[in-house]
Amino acid sequence: MAIEEELEEEQIELEEDVVTPQVRRKGPGLRVFMIGLPLFIVQLVVVYYITANVILRDKLAELDAKMPKDSTQVEDEPKIKDNVPKGDYFYTIKDVVVNPAESDGNRLLLVSLGFNVTTDEAVNALRKADVAIRDAVITELTSRTVQTLSKPSYKDTLKPIVLKRVRELVPETPIHDVYFRKYIIQ
Repeated sequence: MAIEEELEEEQIELEEDVVTPQVRRKGPGLRVFMIGLPLFIVQLVVVYYITANVILRDKLAELDAKMPKDSTQVEDEPKIKDNVPKGDYFYTIKDVVVNPAESDGNRLLLVSLGFNVTTDEAVNALRKADVAIRDAVITELTSRTVQTLSKPSYKDTLKPIVLKRVRELVPETPIHDVYFRKYIIQ
């Protein structure tokens, strides 16, 4: 029995002397990954927002201010009937999106238009007829196919058509020209 007691005491001493090794992690670990990745994504979104909405907007406004108003004029545009000089005022319709005819909703046309008028009163008259003007533009654009609208020269053909429709809507307002600020087919 003495031997058994001695063995038991040695076993207890050995168990006390045995130290369980601690597992050390290499690298930053899961905590940094779980916090760092979302912070990085938020940072990317903030940088994109600042770039797109602050810096680029100011640069585009600068470019628009530097660009002369008559630089988009094309020779085939409709002529002024009453020898009145071209106006310094523009009424714009921004970002009209339509599905062209026979596109089954798979293709889009994005246009922004500017109408050249002589007076501020004419701009106000066009503003009052905005819904009717937009409807006329949408009707004209949706009645044409993608193949027709995709032709580079068709944009110049479309200008007098749109101008005629708008003049019919506001006959008392002298509209000199129509310009496409955007004309994007996708």
